[in-house]
Amino acid sequence: MYRIPTPEAVEHILKAVTKSARWELSILGQGASSFAWLAKGTTDTLVVRAMPPHHSKPITYGVELSILQALNPRGLLVPAPIATSEPPNAVELEDVGFPWAVTRSVWGTPIGKHSLTVQAAEQLGKLLRALHDLPCTGYGWLRINEQGWYGEQSSALAGARERWAENALWPLDSSTLESHIVAQLAPDLLPALRDAQQRLIEAASEGIGAICHTDLHRGHLYMRGEFLTGLIDFGDVAILPPAWEFAILAVFYGWSSVREILRAYSEDAAQRQTILDQAQVLAVIVGLYKLNRALQWNMGQASLDDGIAFLREAVAAL
Repeated sequence: MYRIPTPEAVEHILKAVTKSARWELSILGQGASSFAWLAKGTTDTLVVRAMPPHHSKPITYGVELSILQALNPRGLLVPAPIATSEPPNAVELEDVGFPWAVTRSVWGTPIGKHSLTVQAAEQLGKLLRALHDLPCTGYGWLRINEQGWYGEQSSALAGARERWAENALWPLDSSTLESHIVAQLAPDLLPALRDAQQRLIEAASEGIGAICHTDLHRGHLYMRGEFLTGLIDFGDVAILPPAWEFAILAVFYGWSSVREILRAYSEDAAQRQTILDQAQVLAVIVGLYKLNRALQWNMGQASLDDGIAFLREAVAAL
């Protein structure tokens, strides 16, 4: 996939940005485009991430830290930013050879297979509202310049295509249902999906863009007891209509939790219903995408079965 940074390189970064050489390093994880180290010091615990240039997305650390700088000082549950090699606030270090970012670790542990509690859903709703209310223009992968946050795409549809360009995104791209894994696993769904094609495209074409996390899976939400303690990894942040965020949440936490999150997200019942209605349509696209990802990443039969069950529910709700 890519070369793992050496402990010596990580220690060099930590010494430069913290002025301390005493860190106990352990591998935290490796994703599709990033590698993370956990660094424990005497008084602090940090996360060091490395992201090589990627063919389908920009290096995101600069824009990620700009988001954290906007949210963390307000007491919102995101990692405290420390430093990054990327603009607009780049720290230049010699002999590193890869983009990097350092943040403080958040408390708690990933939610994993546990349920999203009512308390955590309320906290997440307020956090997402603050994120979505940040000013931005355009659509697609989030970028930043001297004018602020922006996307290079001019429409919601183009923004979605750019965000999920690394895999089939039927019906928003040139892929076909016949080539999708759903044709093998649930061929009985194909007629309903074909009938819904235009409605799906229309739903993906509607809505004002907001800065969205777009990767709210169970490894990125941290909890302690009943409460949310942190939302991590803004590496897939993109400007999209907020309904996409809630469609993604439904895949991982279910529609009951989505409704709980929405109650904290907005006091306006009409706005909540509008977002929910759009999210329920977009959930079909997200469900199809997640099925392809489960196959691509060899996540196993259980993931495929869960994906088909979610997709059946989403299609039935159209």
